[in-house]
Amino acid sequence: MMSLYVRSLAREYELLSSEIKRTVELFPQDKDQGFGATSGHVAFKHYHELREKRLNLEVEQSLYFLEETQ
Repeated sequence: MMSLYVRSLAREYELLSSEIKRTVELFPQDKDQGFGATSGHVAFKHYHELREKRLNLEVEQSLYFLEETQ
């Protein structure tokens, strides 16, 4: 049961990670219509980097607990 959870969490991580990378790449990086998009891009990228770190921690914790229960 736990291995199914770990596999689904790993798959979710893969999907979200690729979605985050694609979104960050497509986010406007230059000034657009008078707004400073550069600072918005930096904040957006930082937010998603933190989100990716959280997902990594969840996967690592799941693997740790899976190993402990076996």
